[in-house]
Amino acid sequence: MTPTLKDQMISLGMDGLSICEDTEVSPLPTDDEVVQTVTGSLSDMFSMLRETDLKPALQDIAWGFVNSFQKATERAERRWDEAAIKVKGLLEDQDGSEISTSQLEEAMEEAKRNEAQLAVCELMRETAADIFGIELGRAWQPIGSSRLNHSGMTSAVVDGRAYLRATADKKREARAPEGTTVVFAGGRPTITDVDANTFADNLFRLLDRVKTRVPDMVLCHGGDSQGVDRFAMNWAQKNKVPTARFDLERKLGKRAGFVRNDRMLSTNPAYVIALEGSGVVERLVETARQRNIQVIDRRGPLCTRPQRPARAA
Repeated sequence: MTPTLKDQMISLGMDGLSICEDTEVSPLPTDDEVVQTVTGSLSDMFSMLRETDLKPALQDIAWGFVNSFQKATERAERRWDEAAIKVKGLLEDQDGSEISTSQLEEAMEEAKRNEAQLAVCELMRETAADIFGIELGRAWQPIGSSRLNHSGMTSAVVDGRAYLRATADKKREARAPEGTTVVFAGGRPTITDVDANTFADNLFRLLDRVKTRVPDMVLCHGGDSQGVDRFAMNWAQKNKVPTARFDLERKLGKRAGFVRNDRMLSTNPAYVIALEGSGVVERLVETARQRNIQVIDRRGPLCTRPQRPARAA
C-alpha cells in the first residue's frame, strides 16, 4: 500500500507544519541600492556588447532596457491612481463608524505603499536613462507616452482629504512642471564628426547662460531625435532641467510645424533659441519677434550668430 502524504510527513516529523500564504512583505530597496544595482547592470551590458558584433544594435537594446522601467512605472502609476480613487470613494461614504474609518485607514495605507513603489520605479528608470545618456550621448525618450517624474512626492499626509489634495498637486506638477518656459528650435543640419564637439560646446555654453538667467527654466522642444533637439534634450537631462516635448501632429500635413510653433509660443516663453533649420524655424523667429519675445538667434554655422549681409558701398 502506497503511503499517503500525511503518513510520509508524520514519519519525517513534519506533521506539525502547516501550509499558509506568506504575508511578510520585504521593505523596498533604498535609493542607494537602486542606483548601484541599475547602474552596474546597464554599465556591464554596455561593456559586454561595445566591442562585439552587436554594437550596431546597442542603442536599441539599451533603449529597451530603460523602457522596461518606463512600463513598470506606468503600471505603478495606474495602481496609485486606483488607490487614490478608492480613498476618494470611502471619504464620500464616510459615516464616522469604526468600520468605515478602518476601511479608510487601510485604503490610505495601500495608496501610500503604491506611491512608494512608484517612486522606486521612477528612480530605476531615471538612473537607467542617465546611463543611457552618458554612454550614447543622447537623452532617452519614451515613444508614445510621457516621462513623468513625481520625485517631489511625500507620504507625510495626515488625513484622506489632505492626501487627495497632495496627490492632485503632485500629478499636476509632473504633467505640467512649474517654471518659465524657453523654446528651443532647429532642424537637422549636417554636422561632421570633426565639428560635433565644437557644435555641442557652443550649444551647451549657450544653454548654461540661459539657465543662469532663467533658474526655473522649462525647456520646450520638438523632440526630434535625429535633429538638434537631441543635443538640447541631453543637456536638459544632465542638468536636471524639466522639458516639455511638443510632437508634430502628422495628420495636419504641411501645417504641423507651424501649429507646433504656435503651441510652444502660447506658453509665453522668456526666450526663443533658434538654430539652423527650415522655413518653420524662420516663421517661429518672425512670430516671436512680432510678439516681443526675445530671440537668441544662433542660425549660423555650428550654433553661432548668423552673419549679416554686408552693406552696399
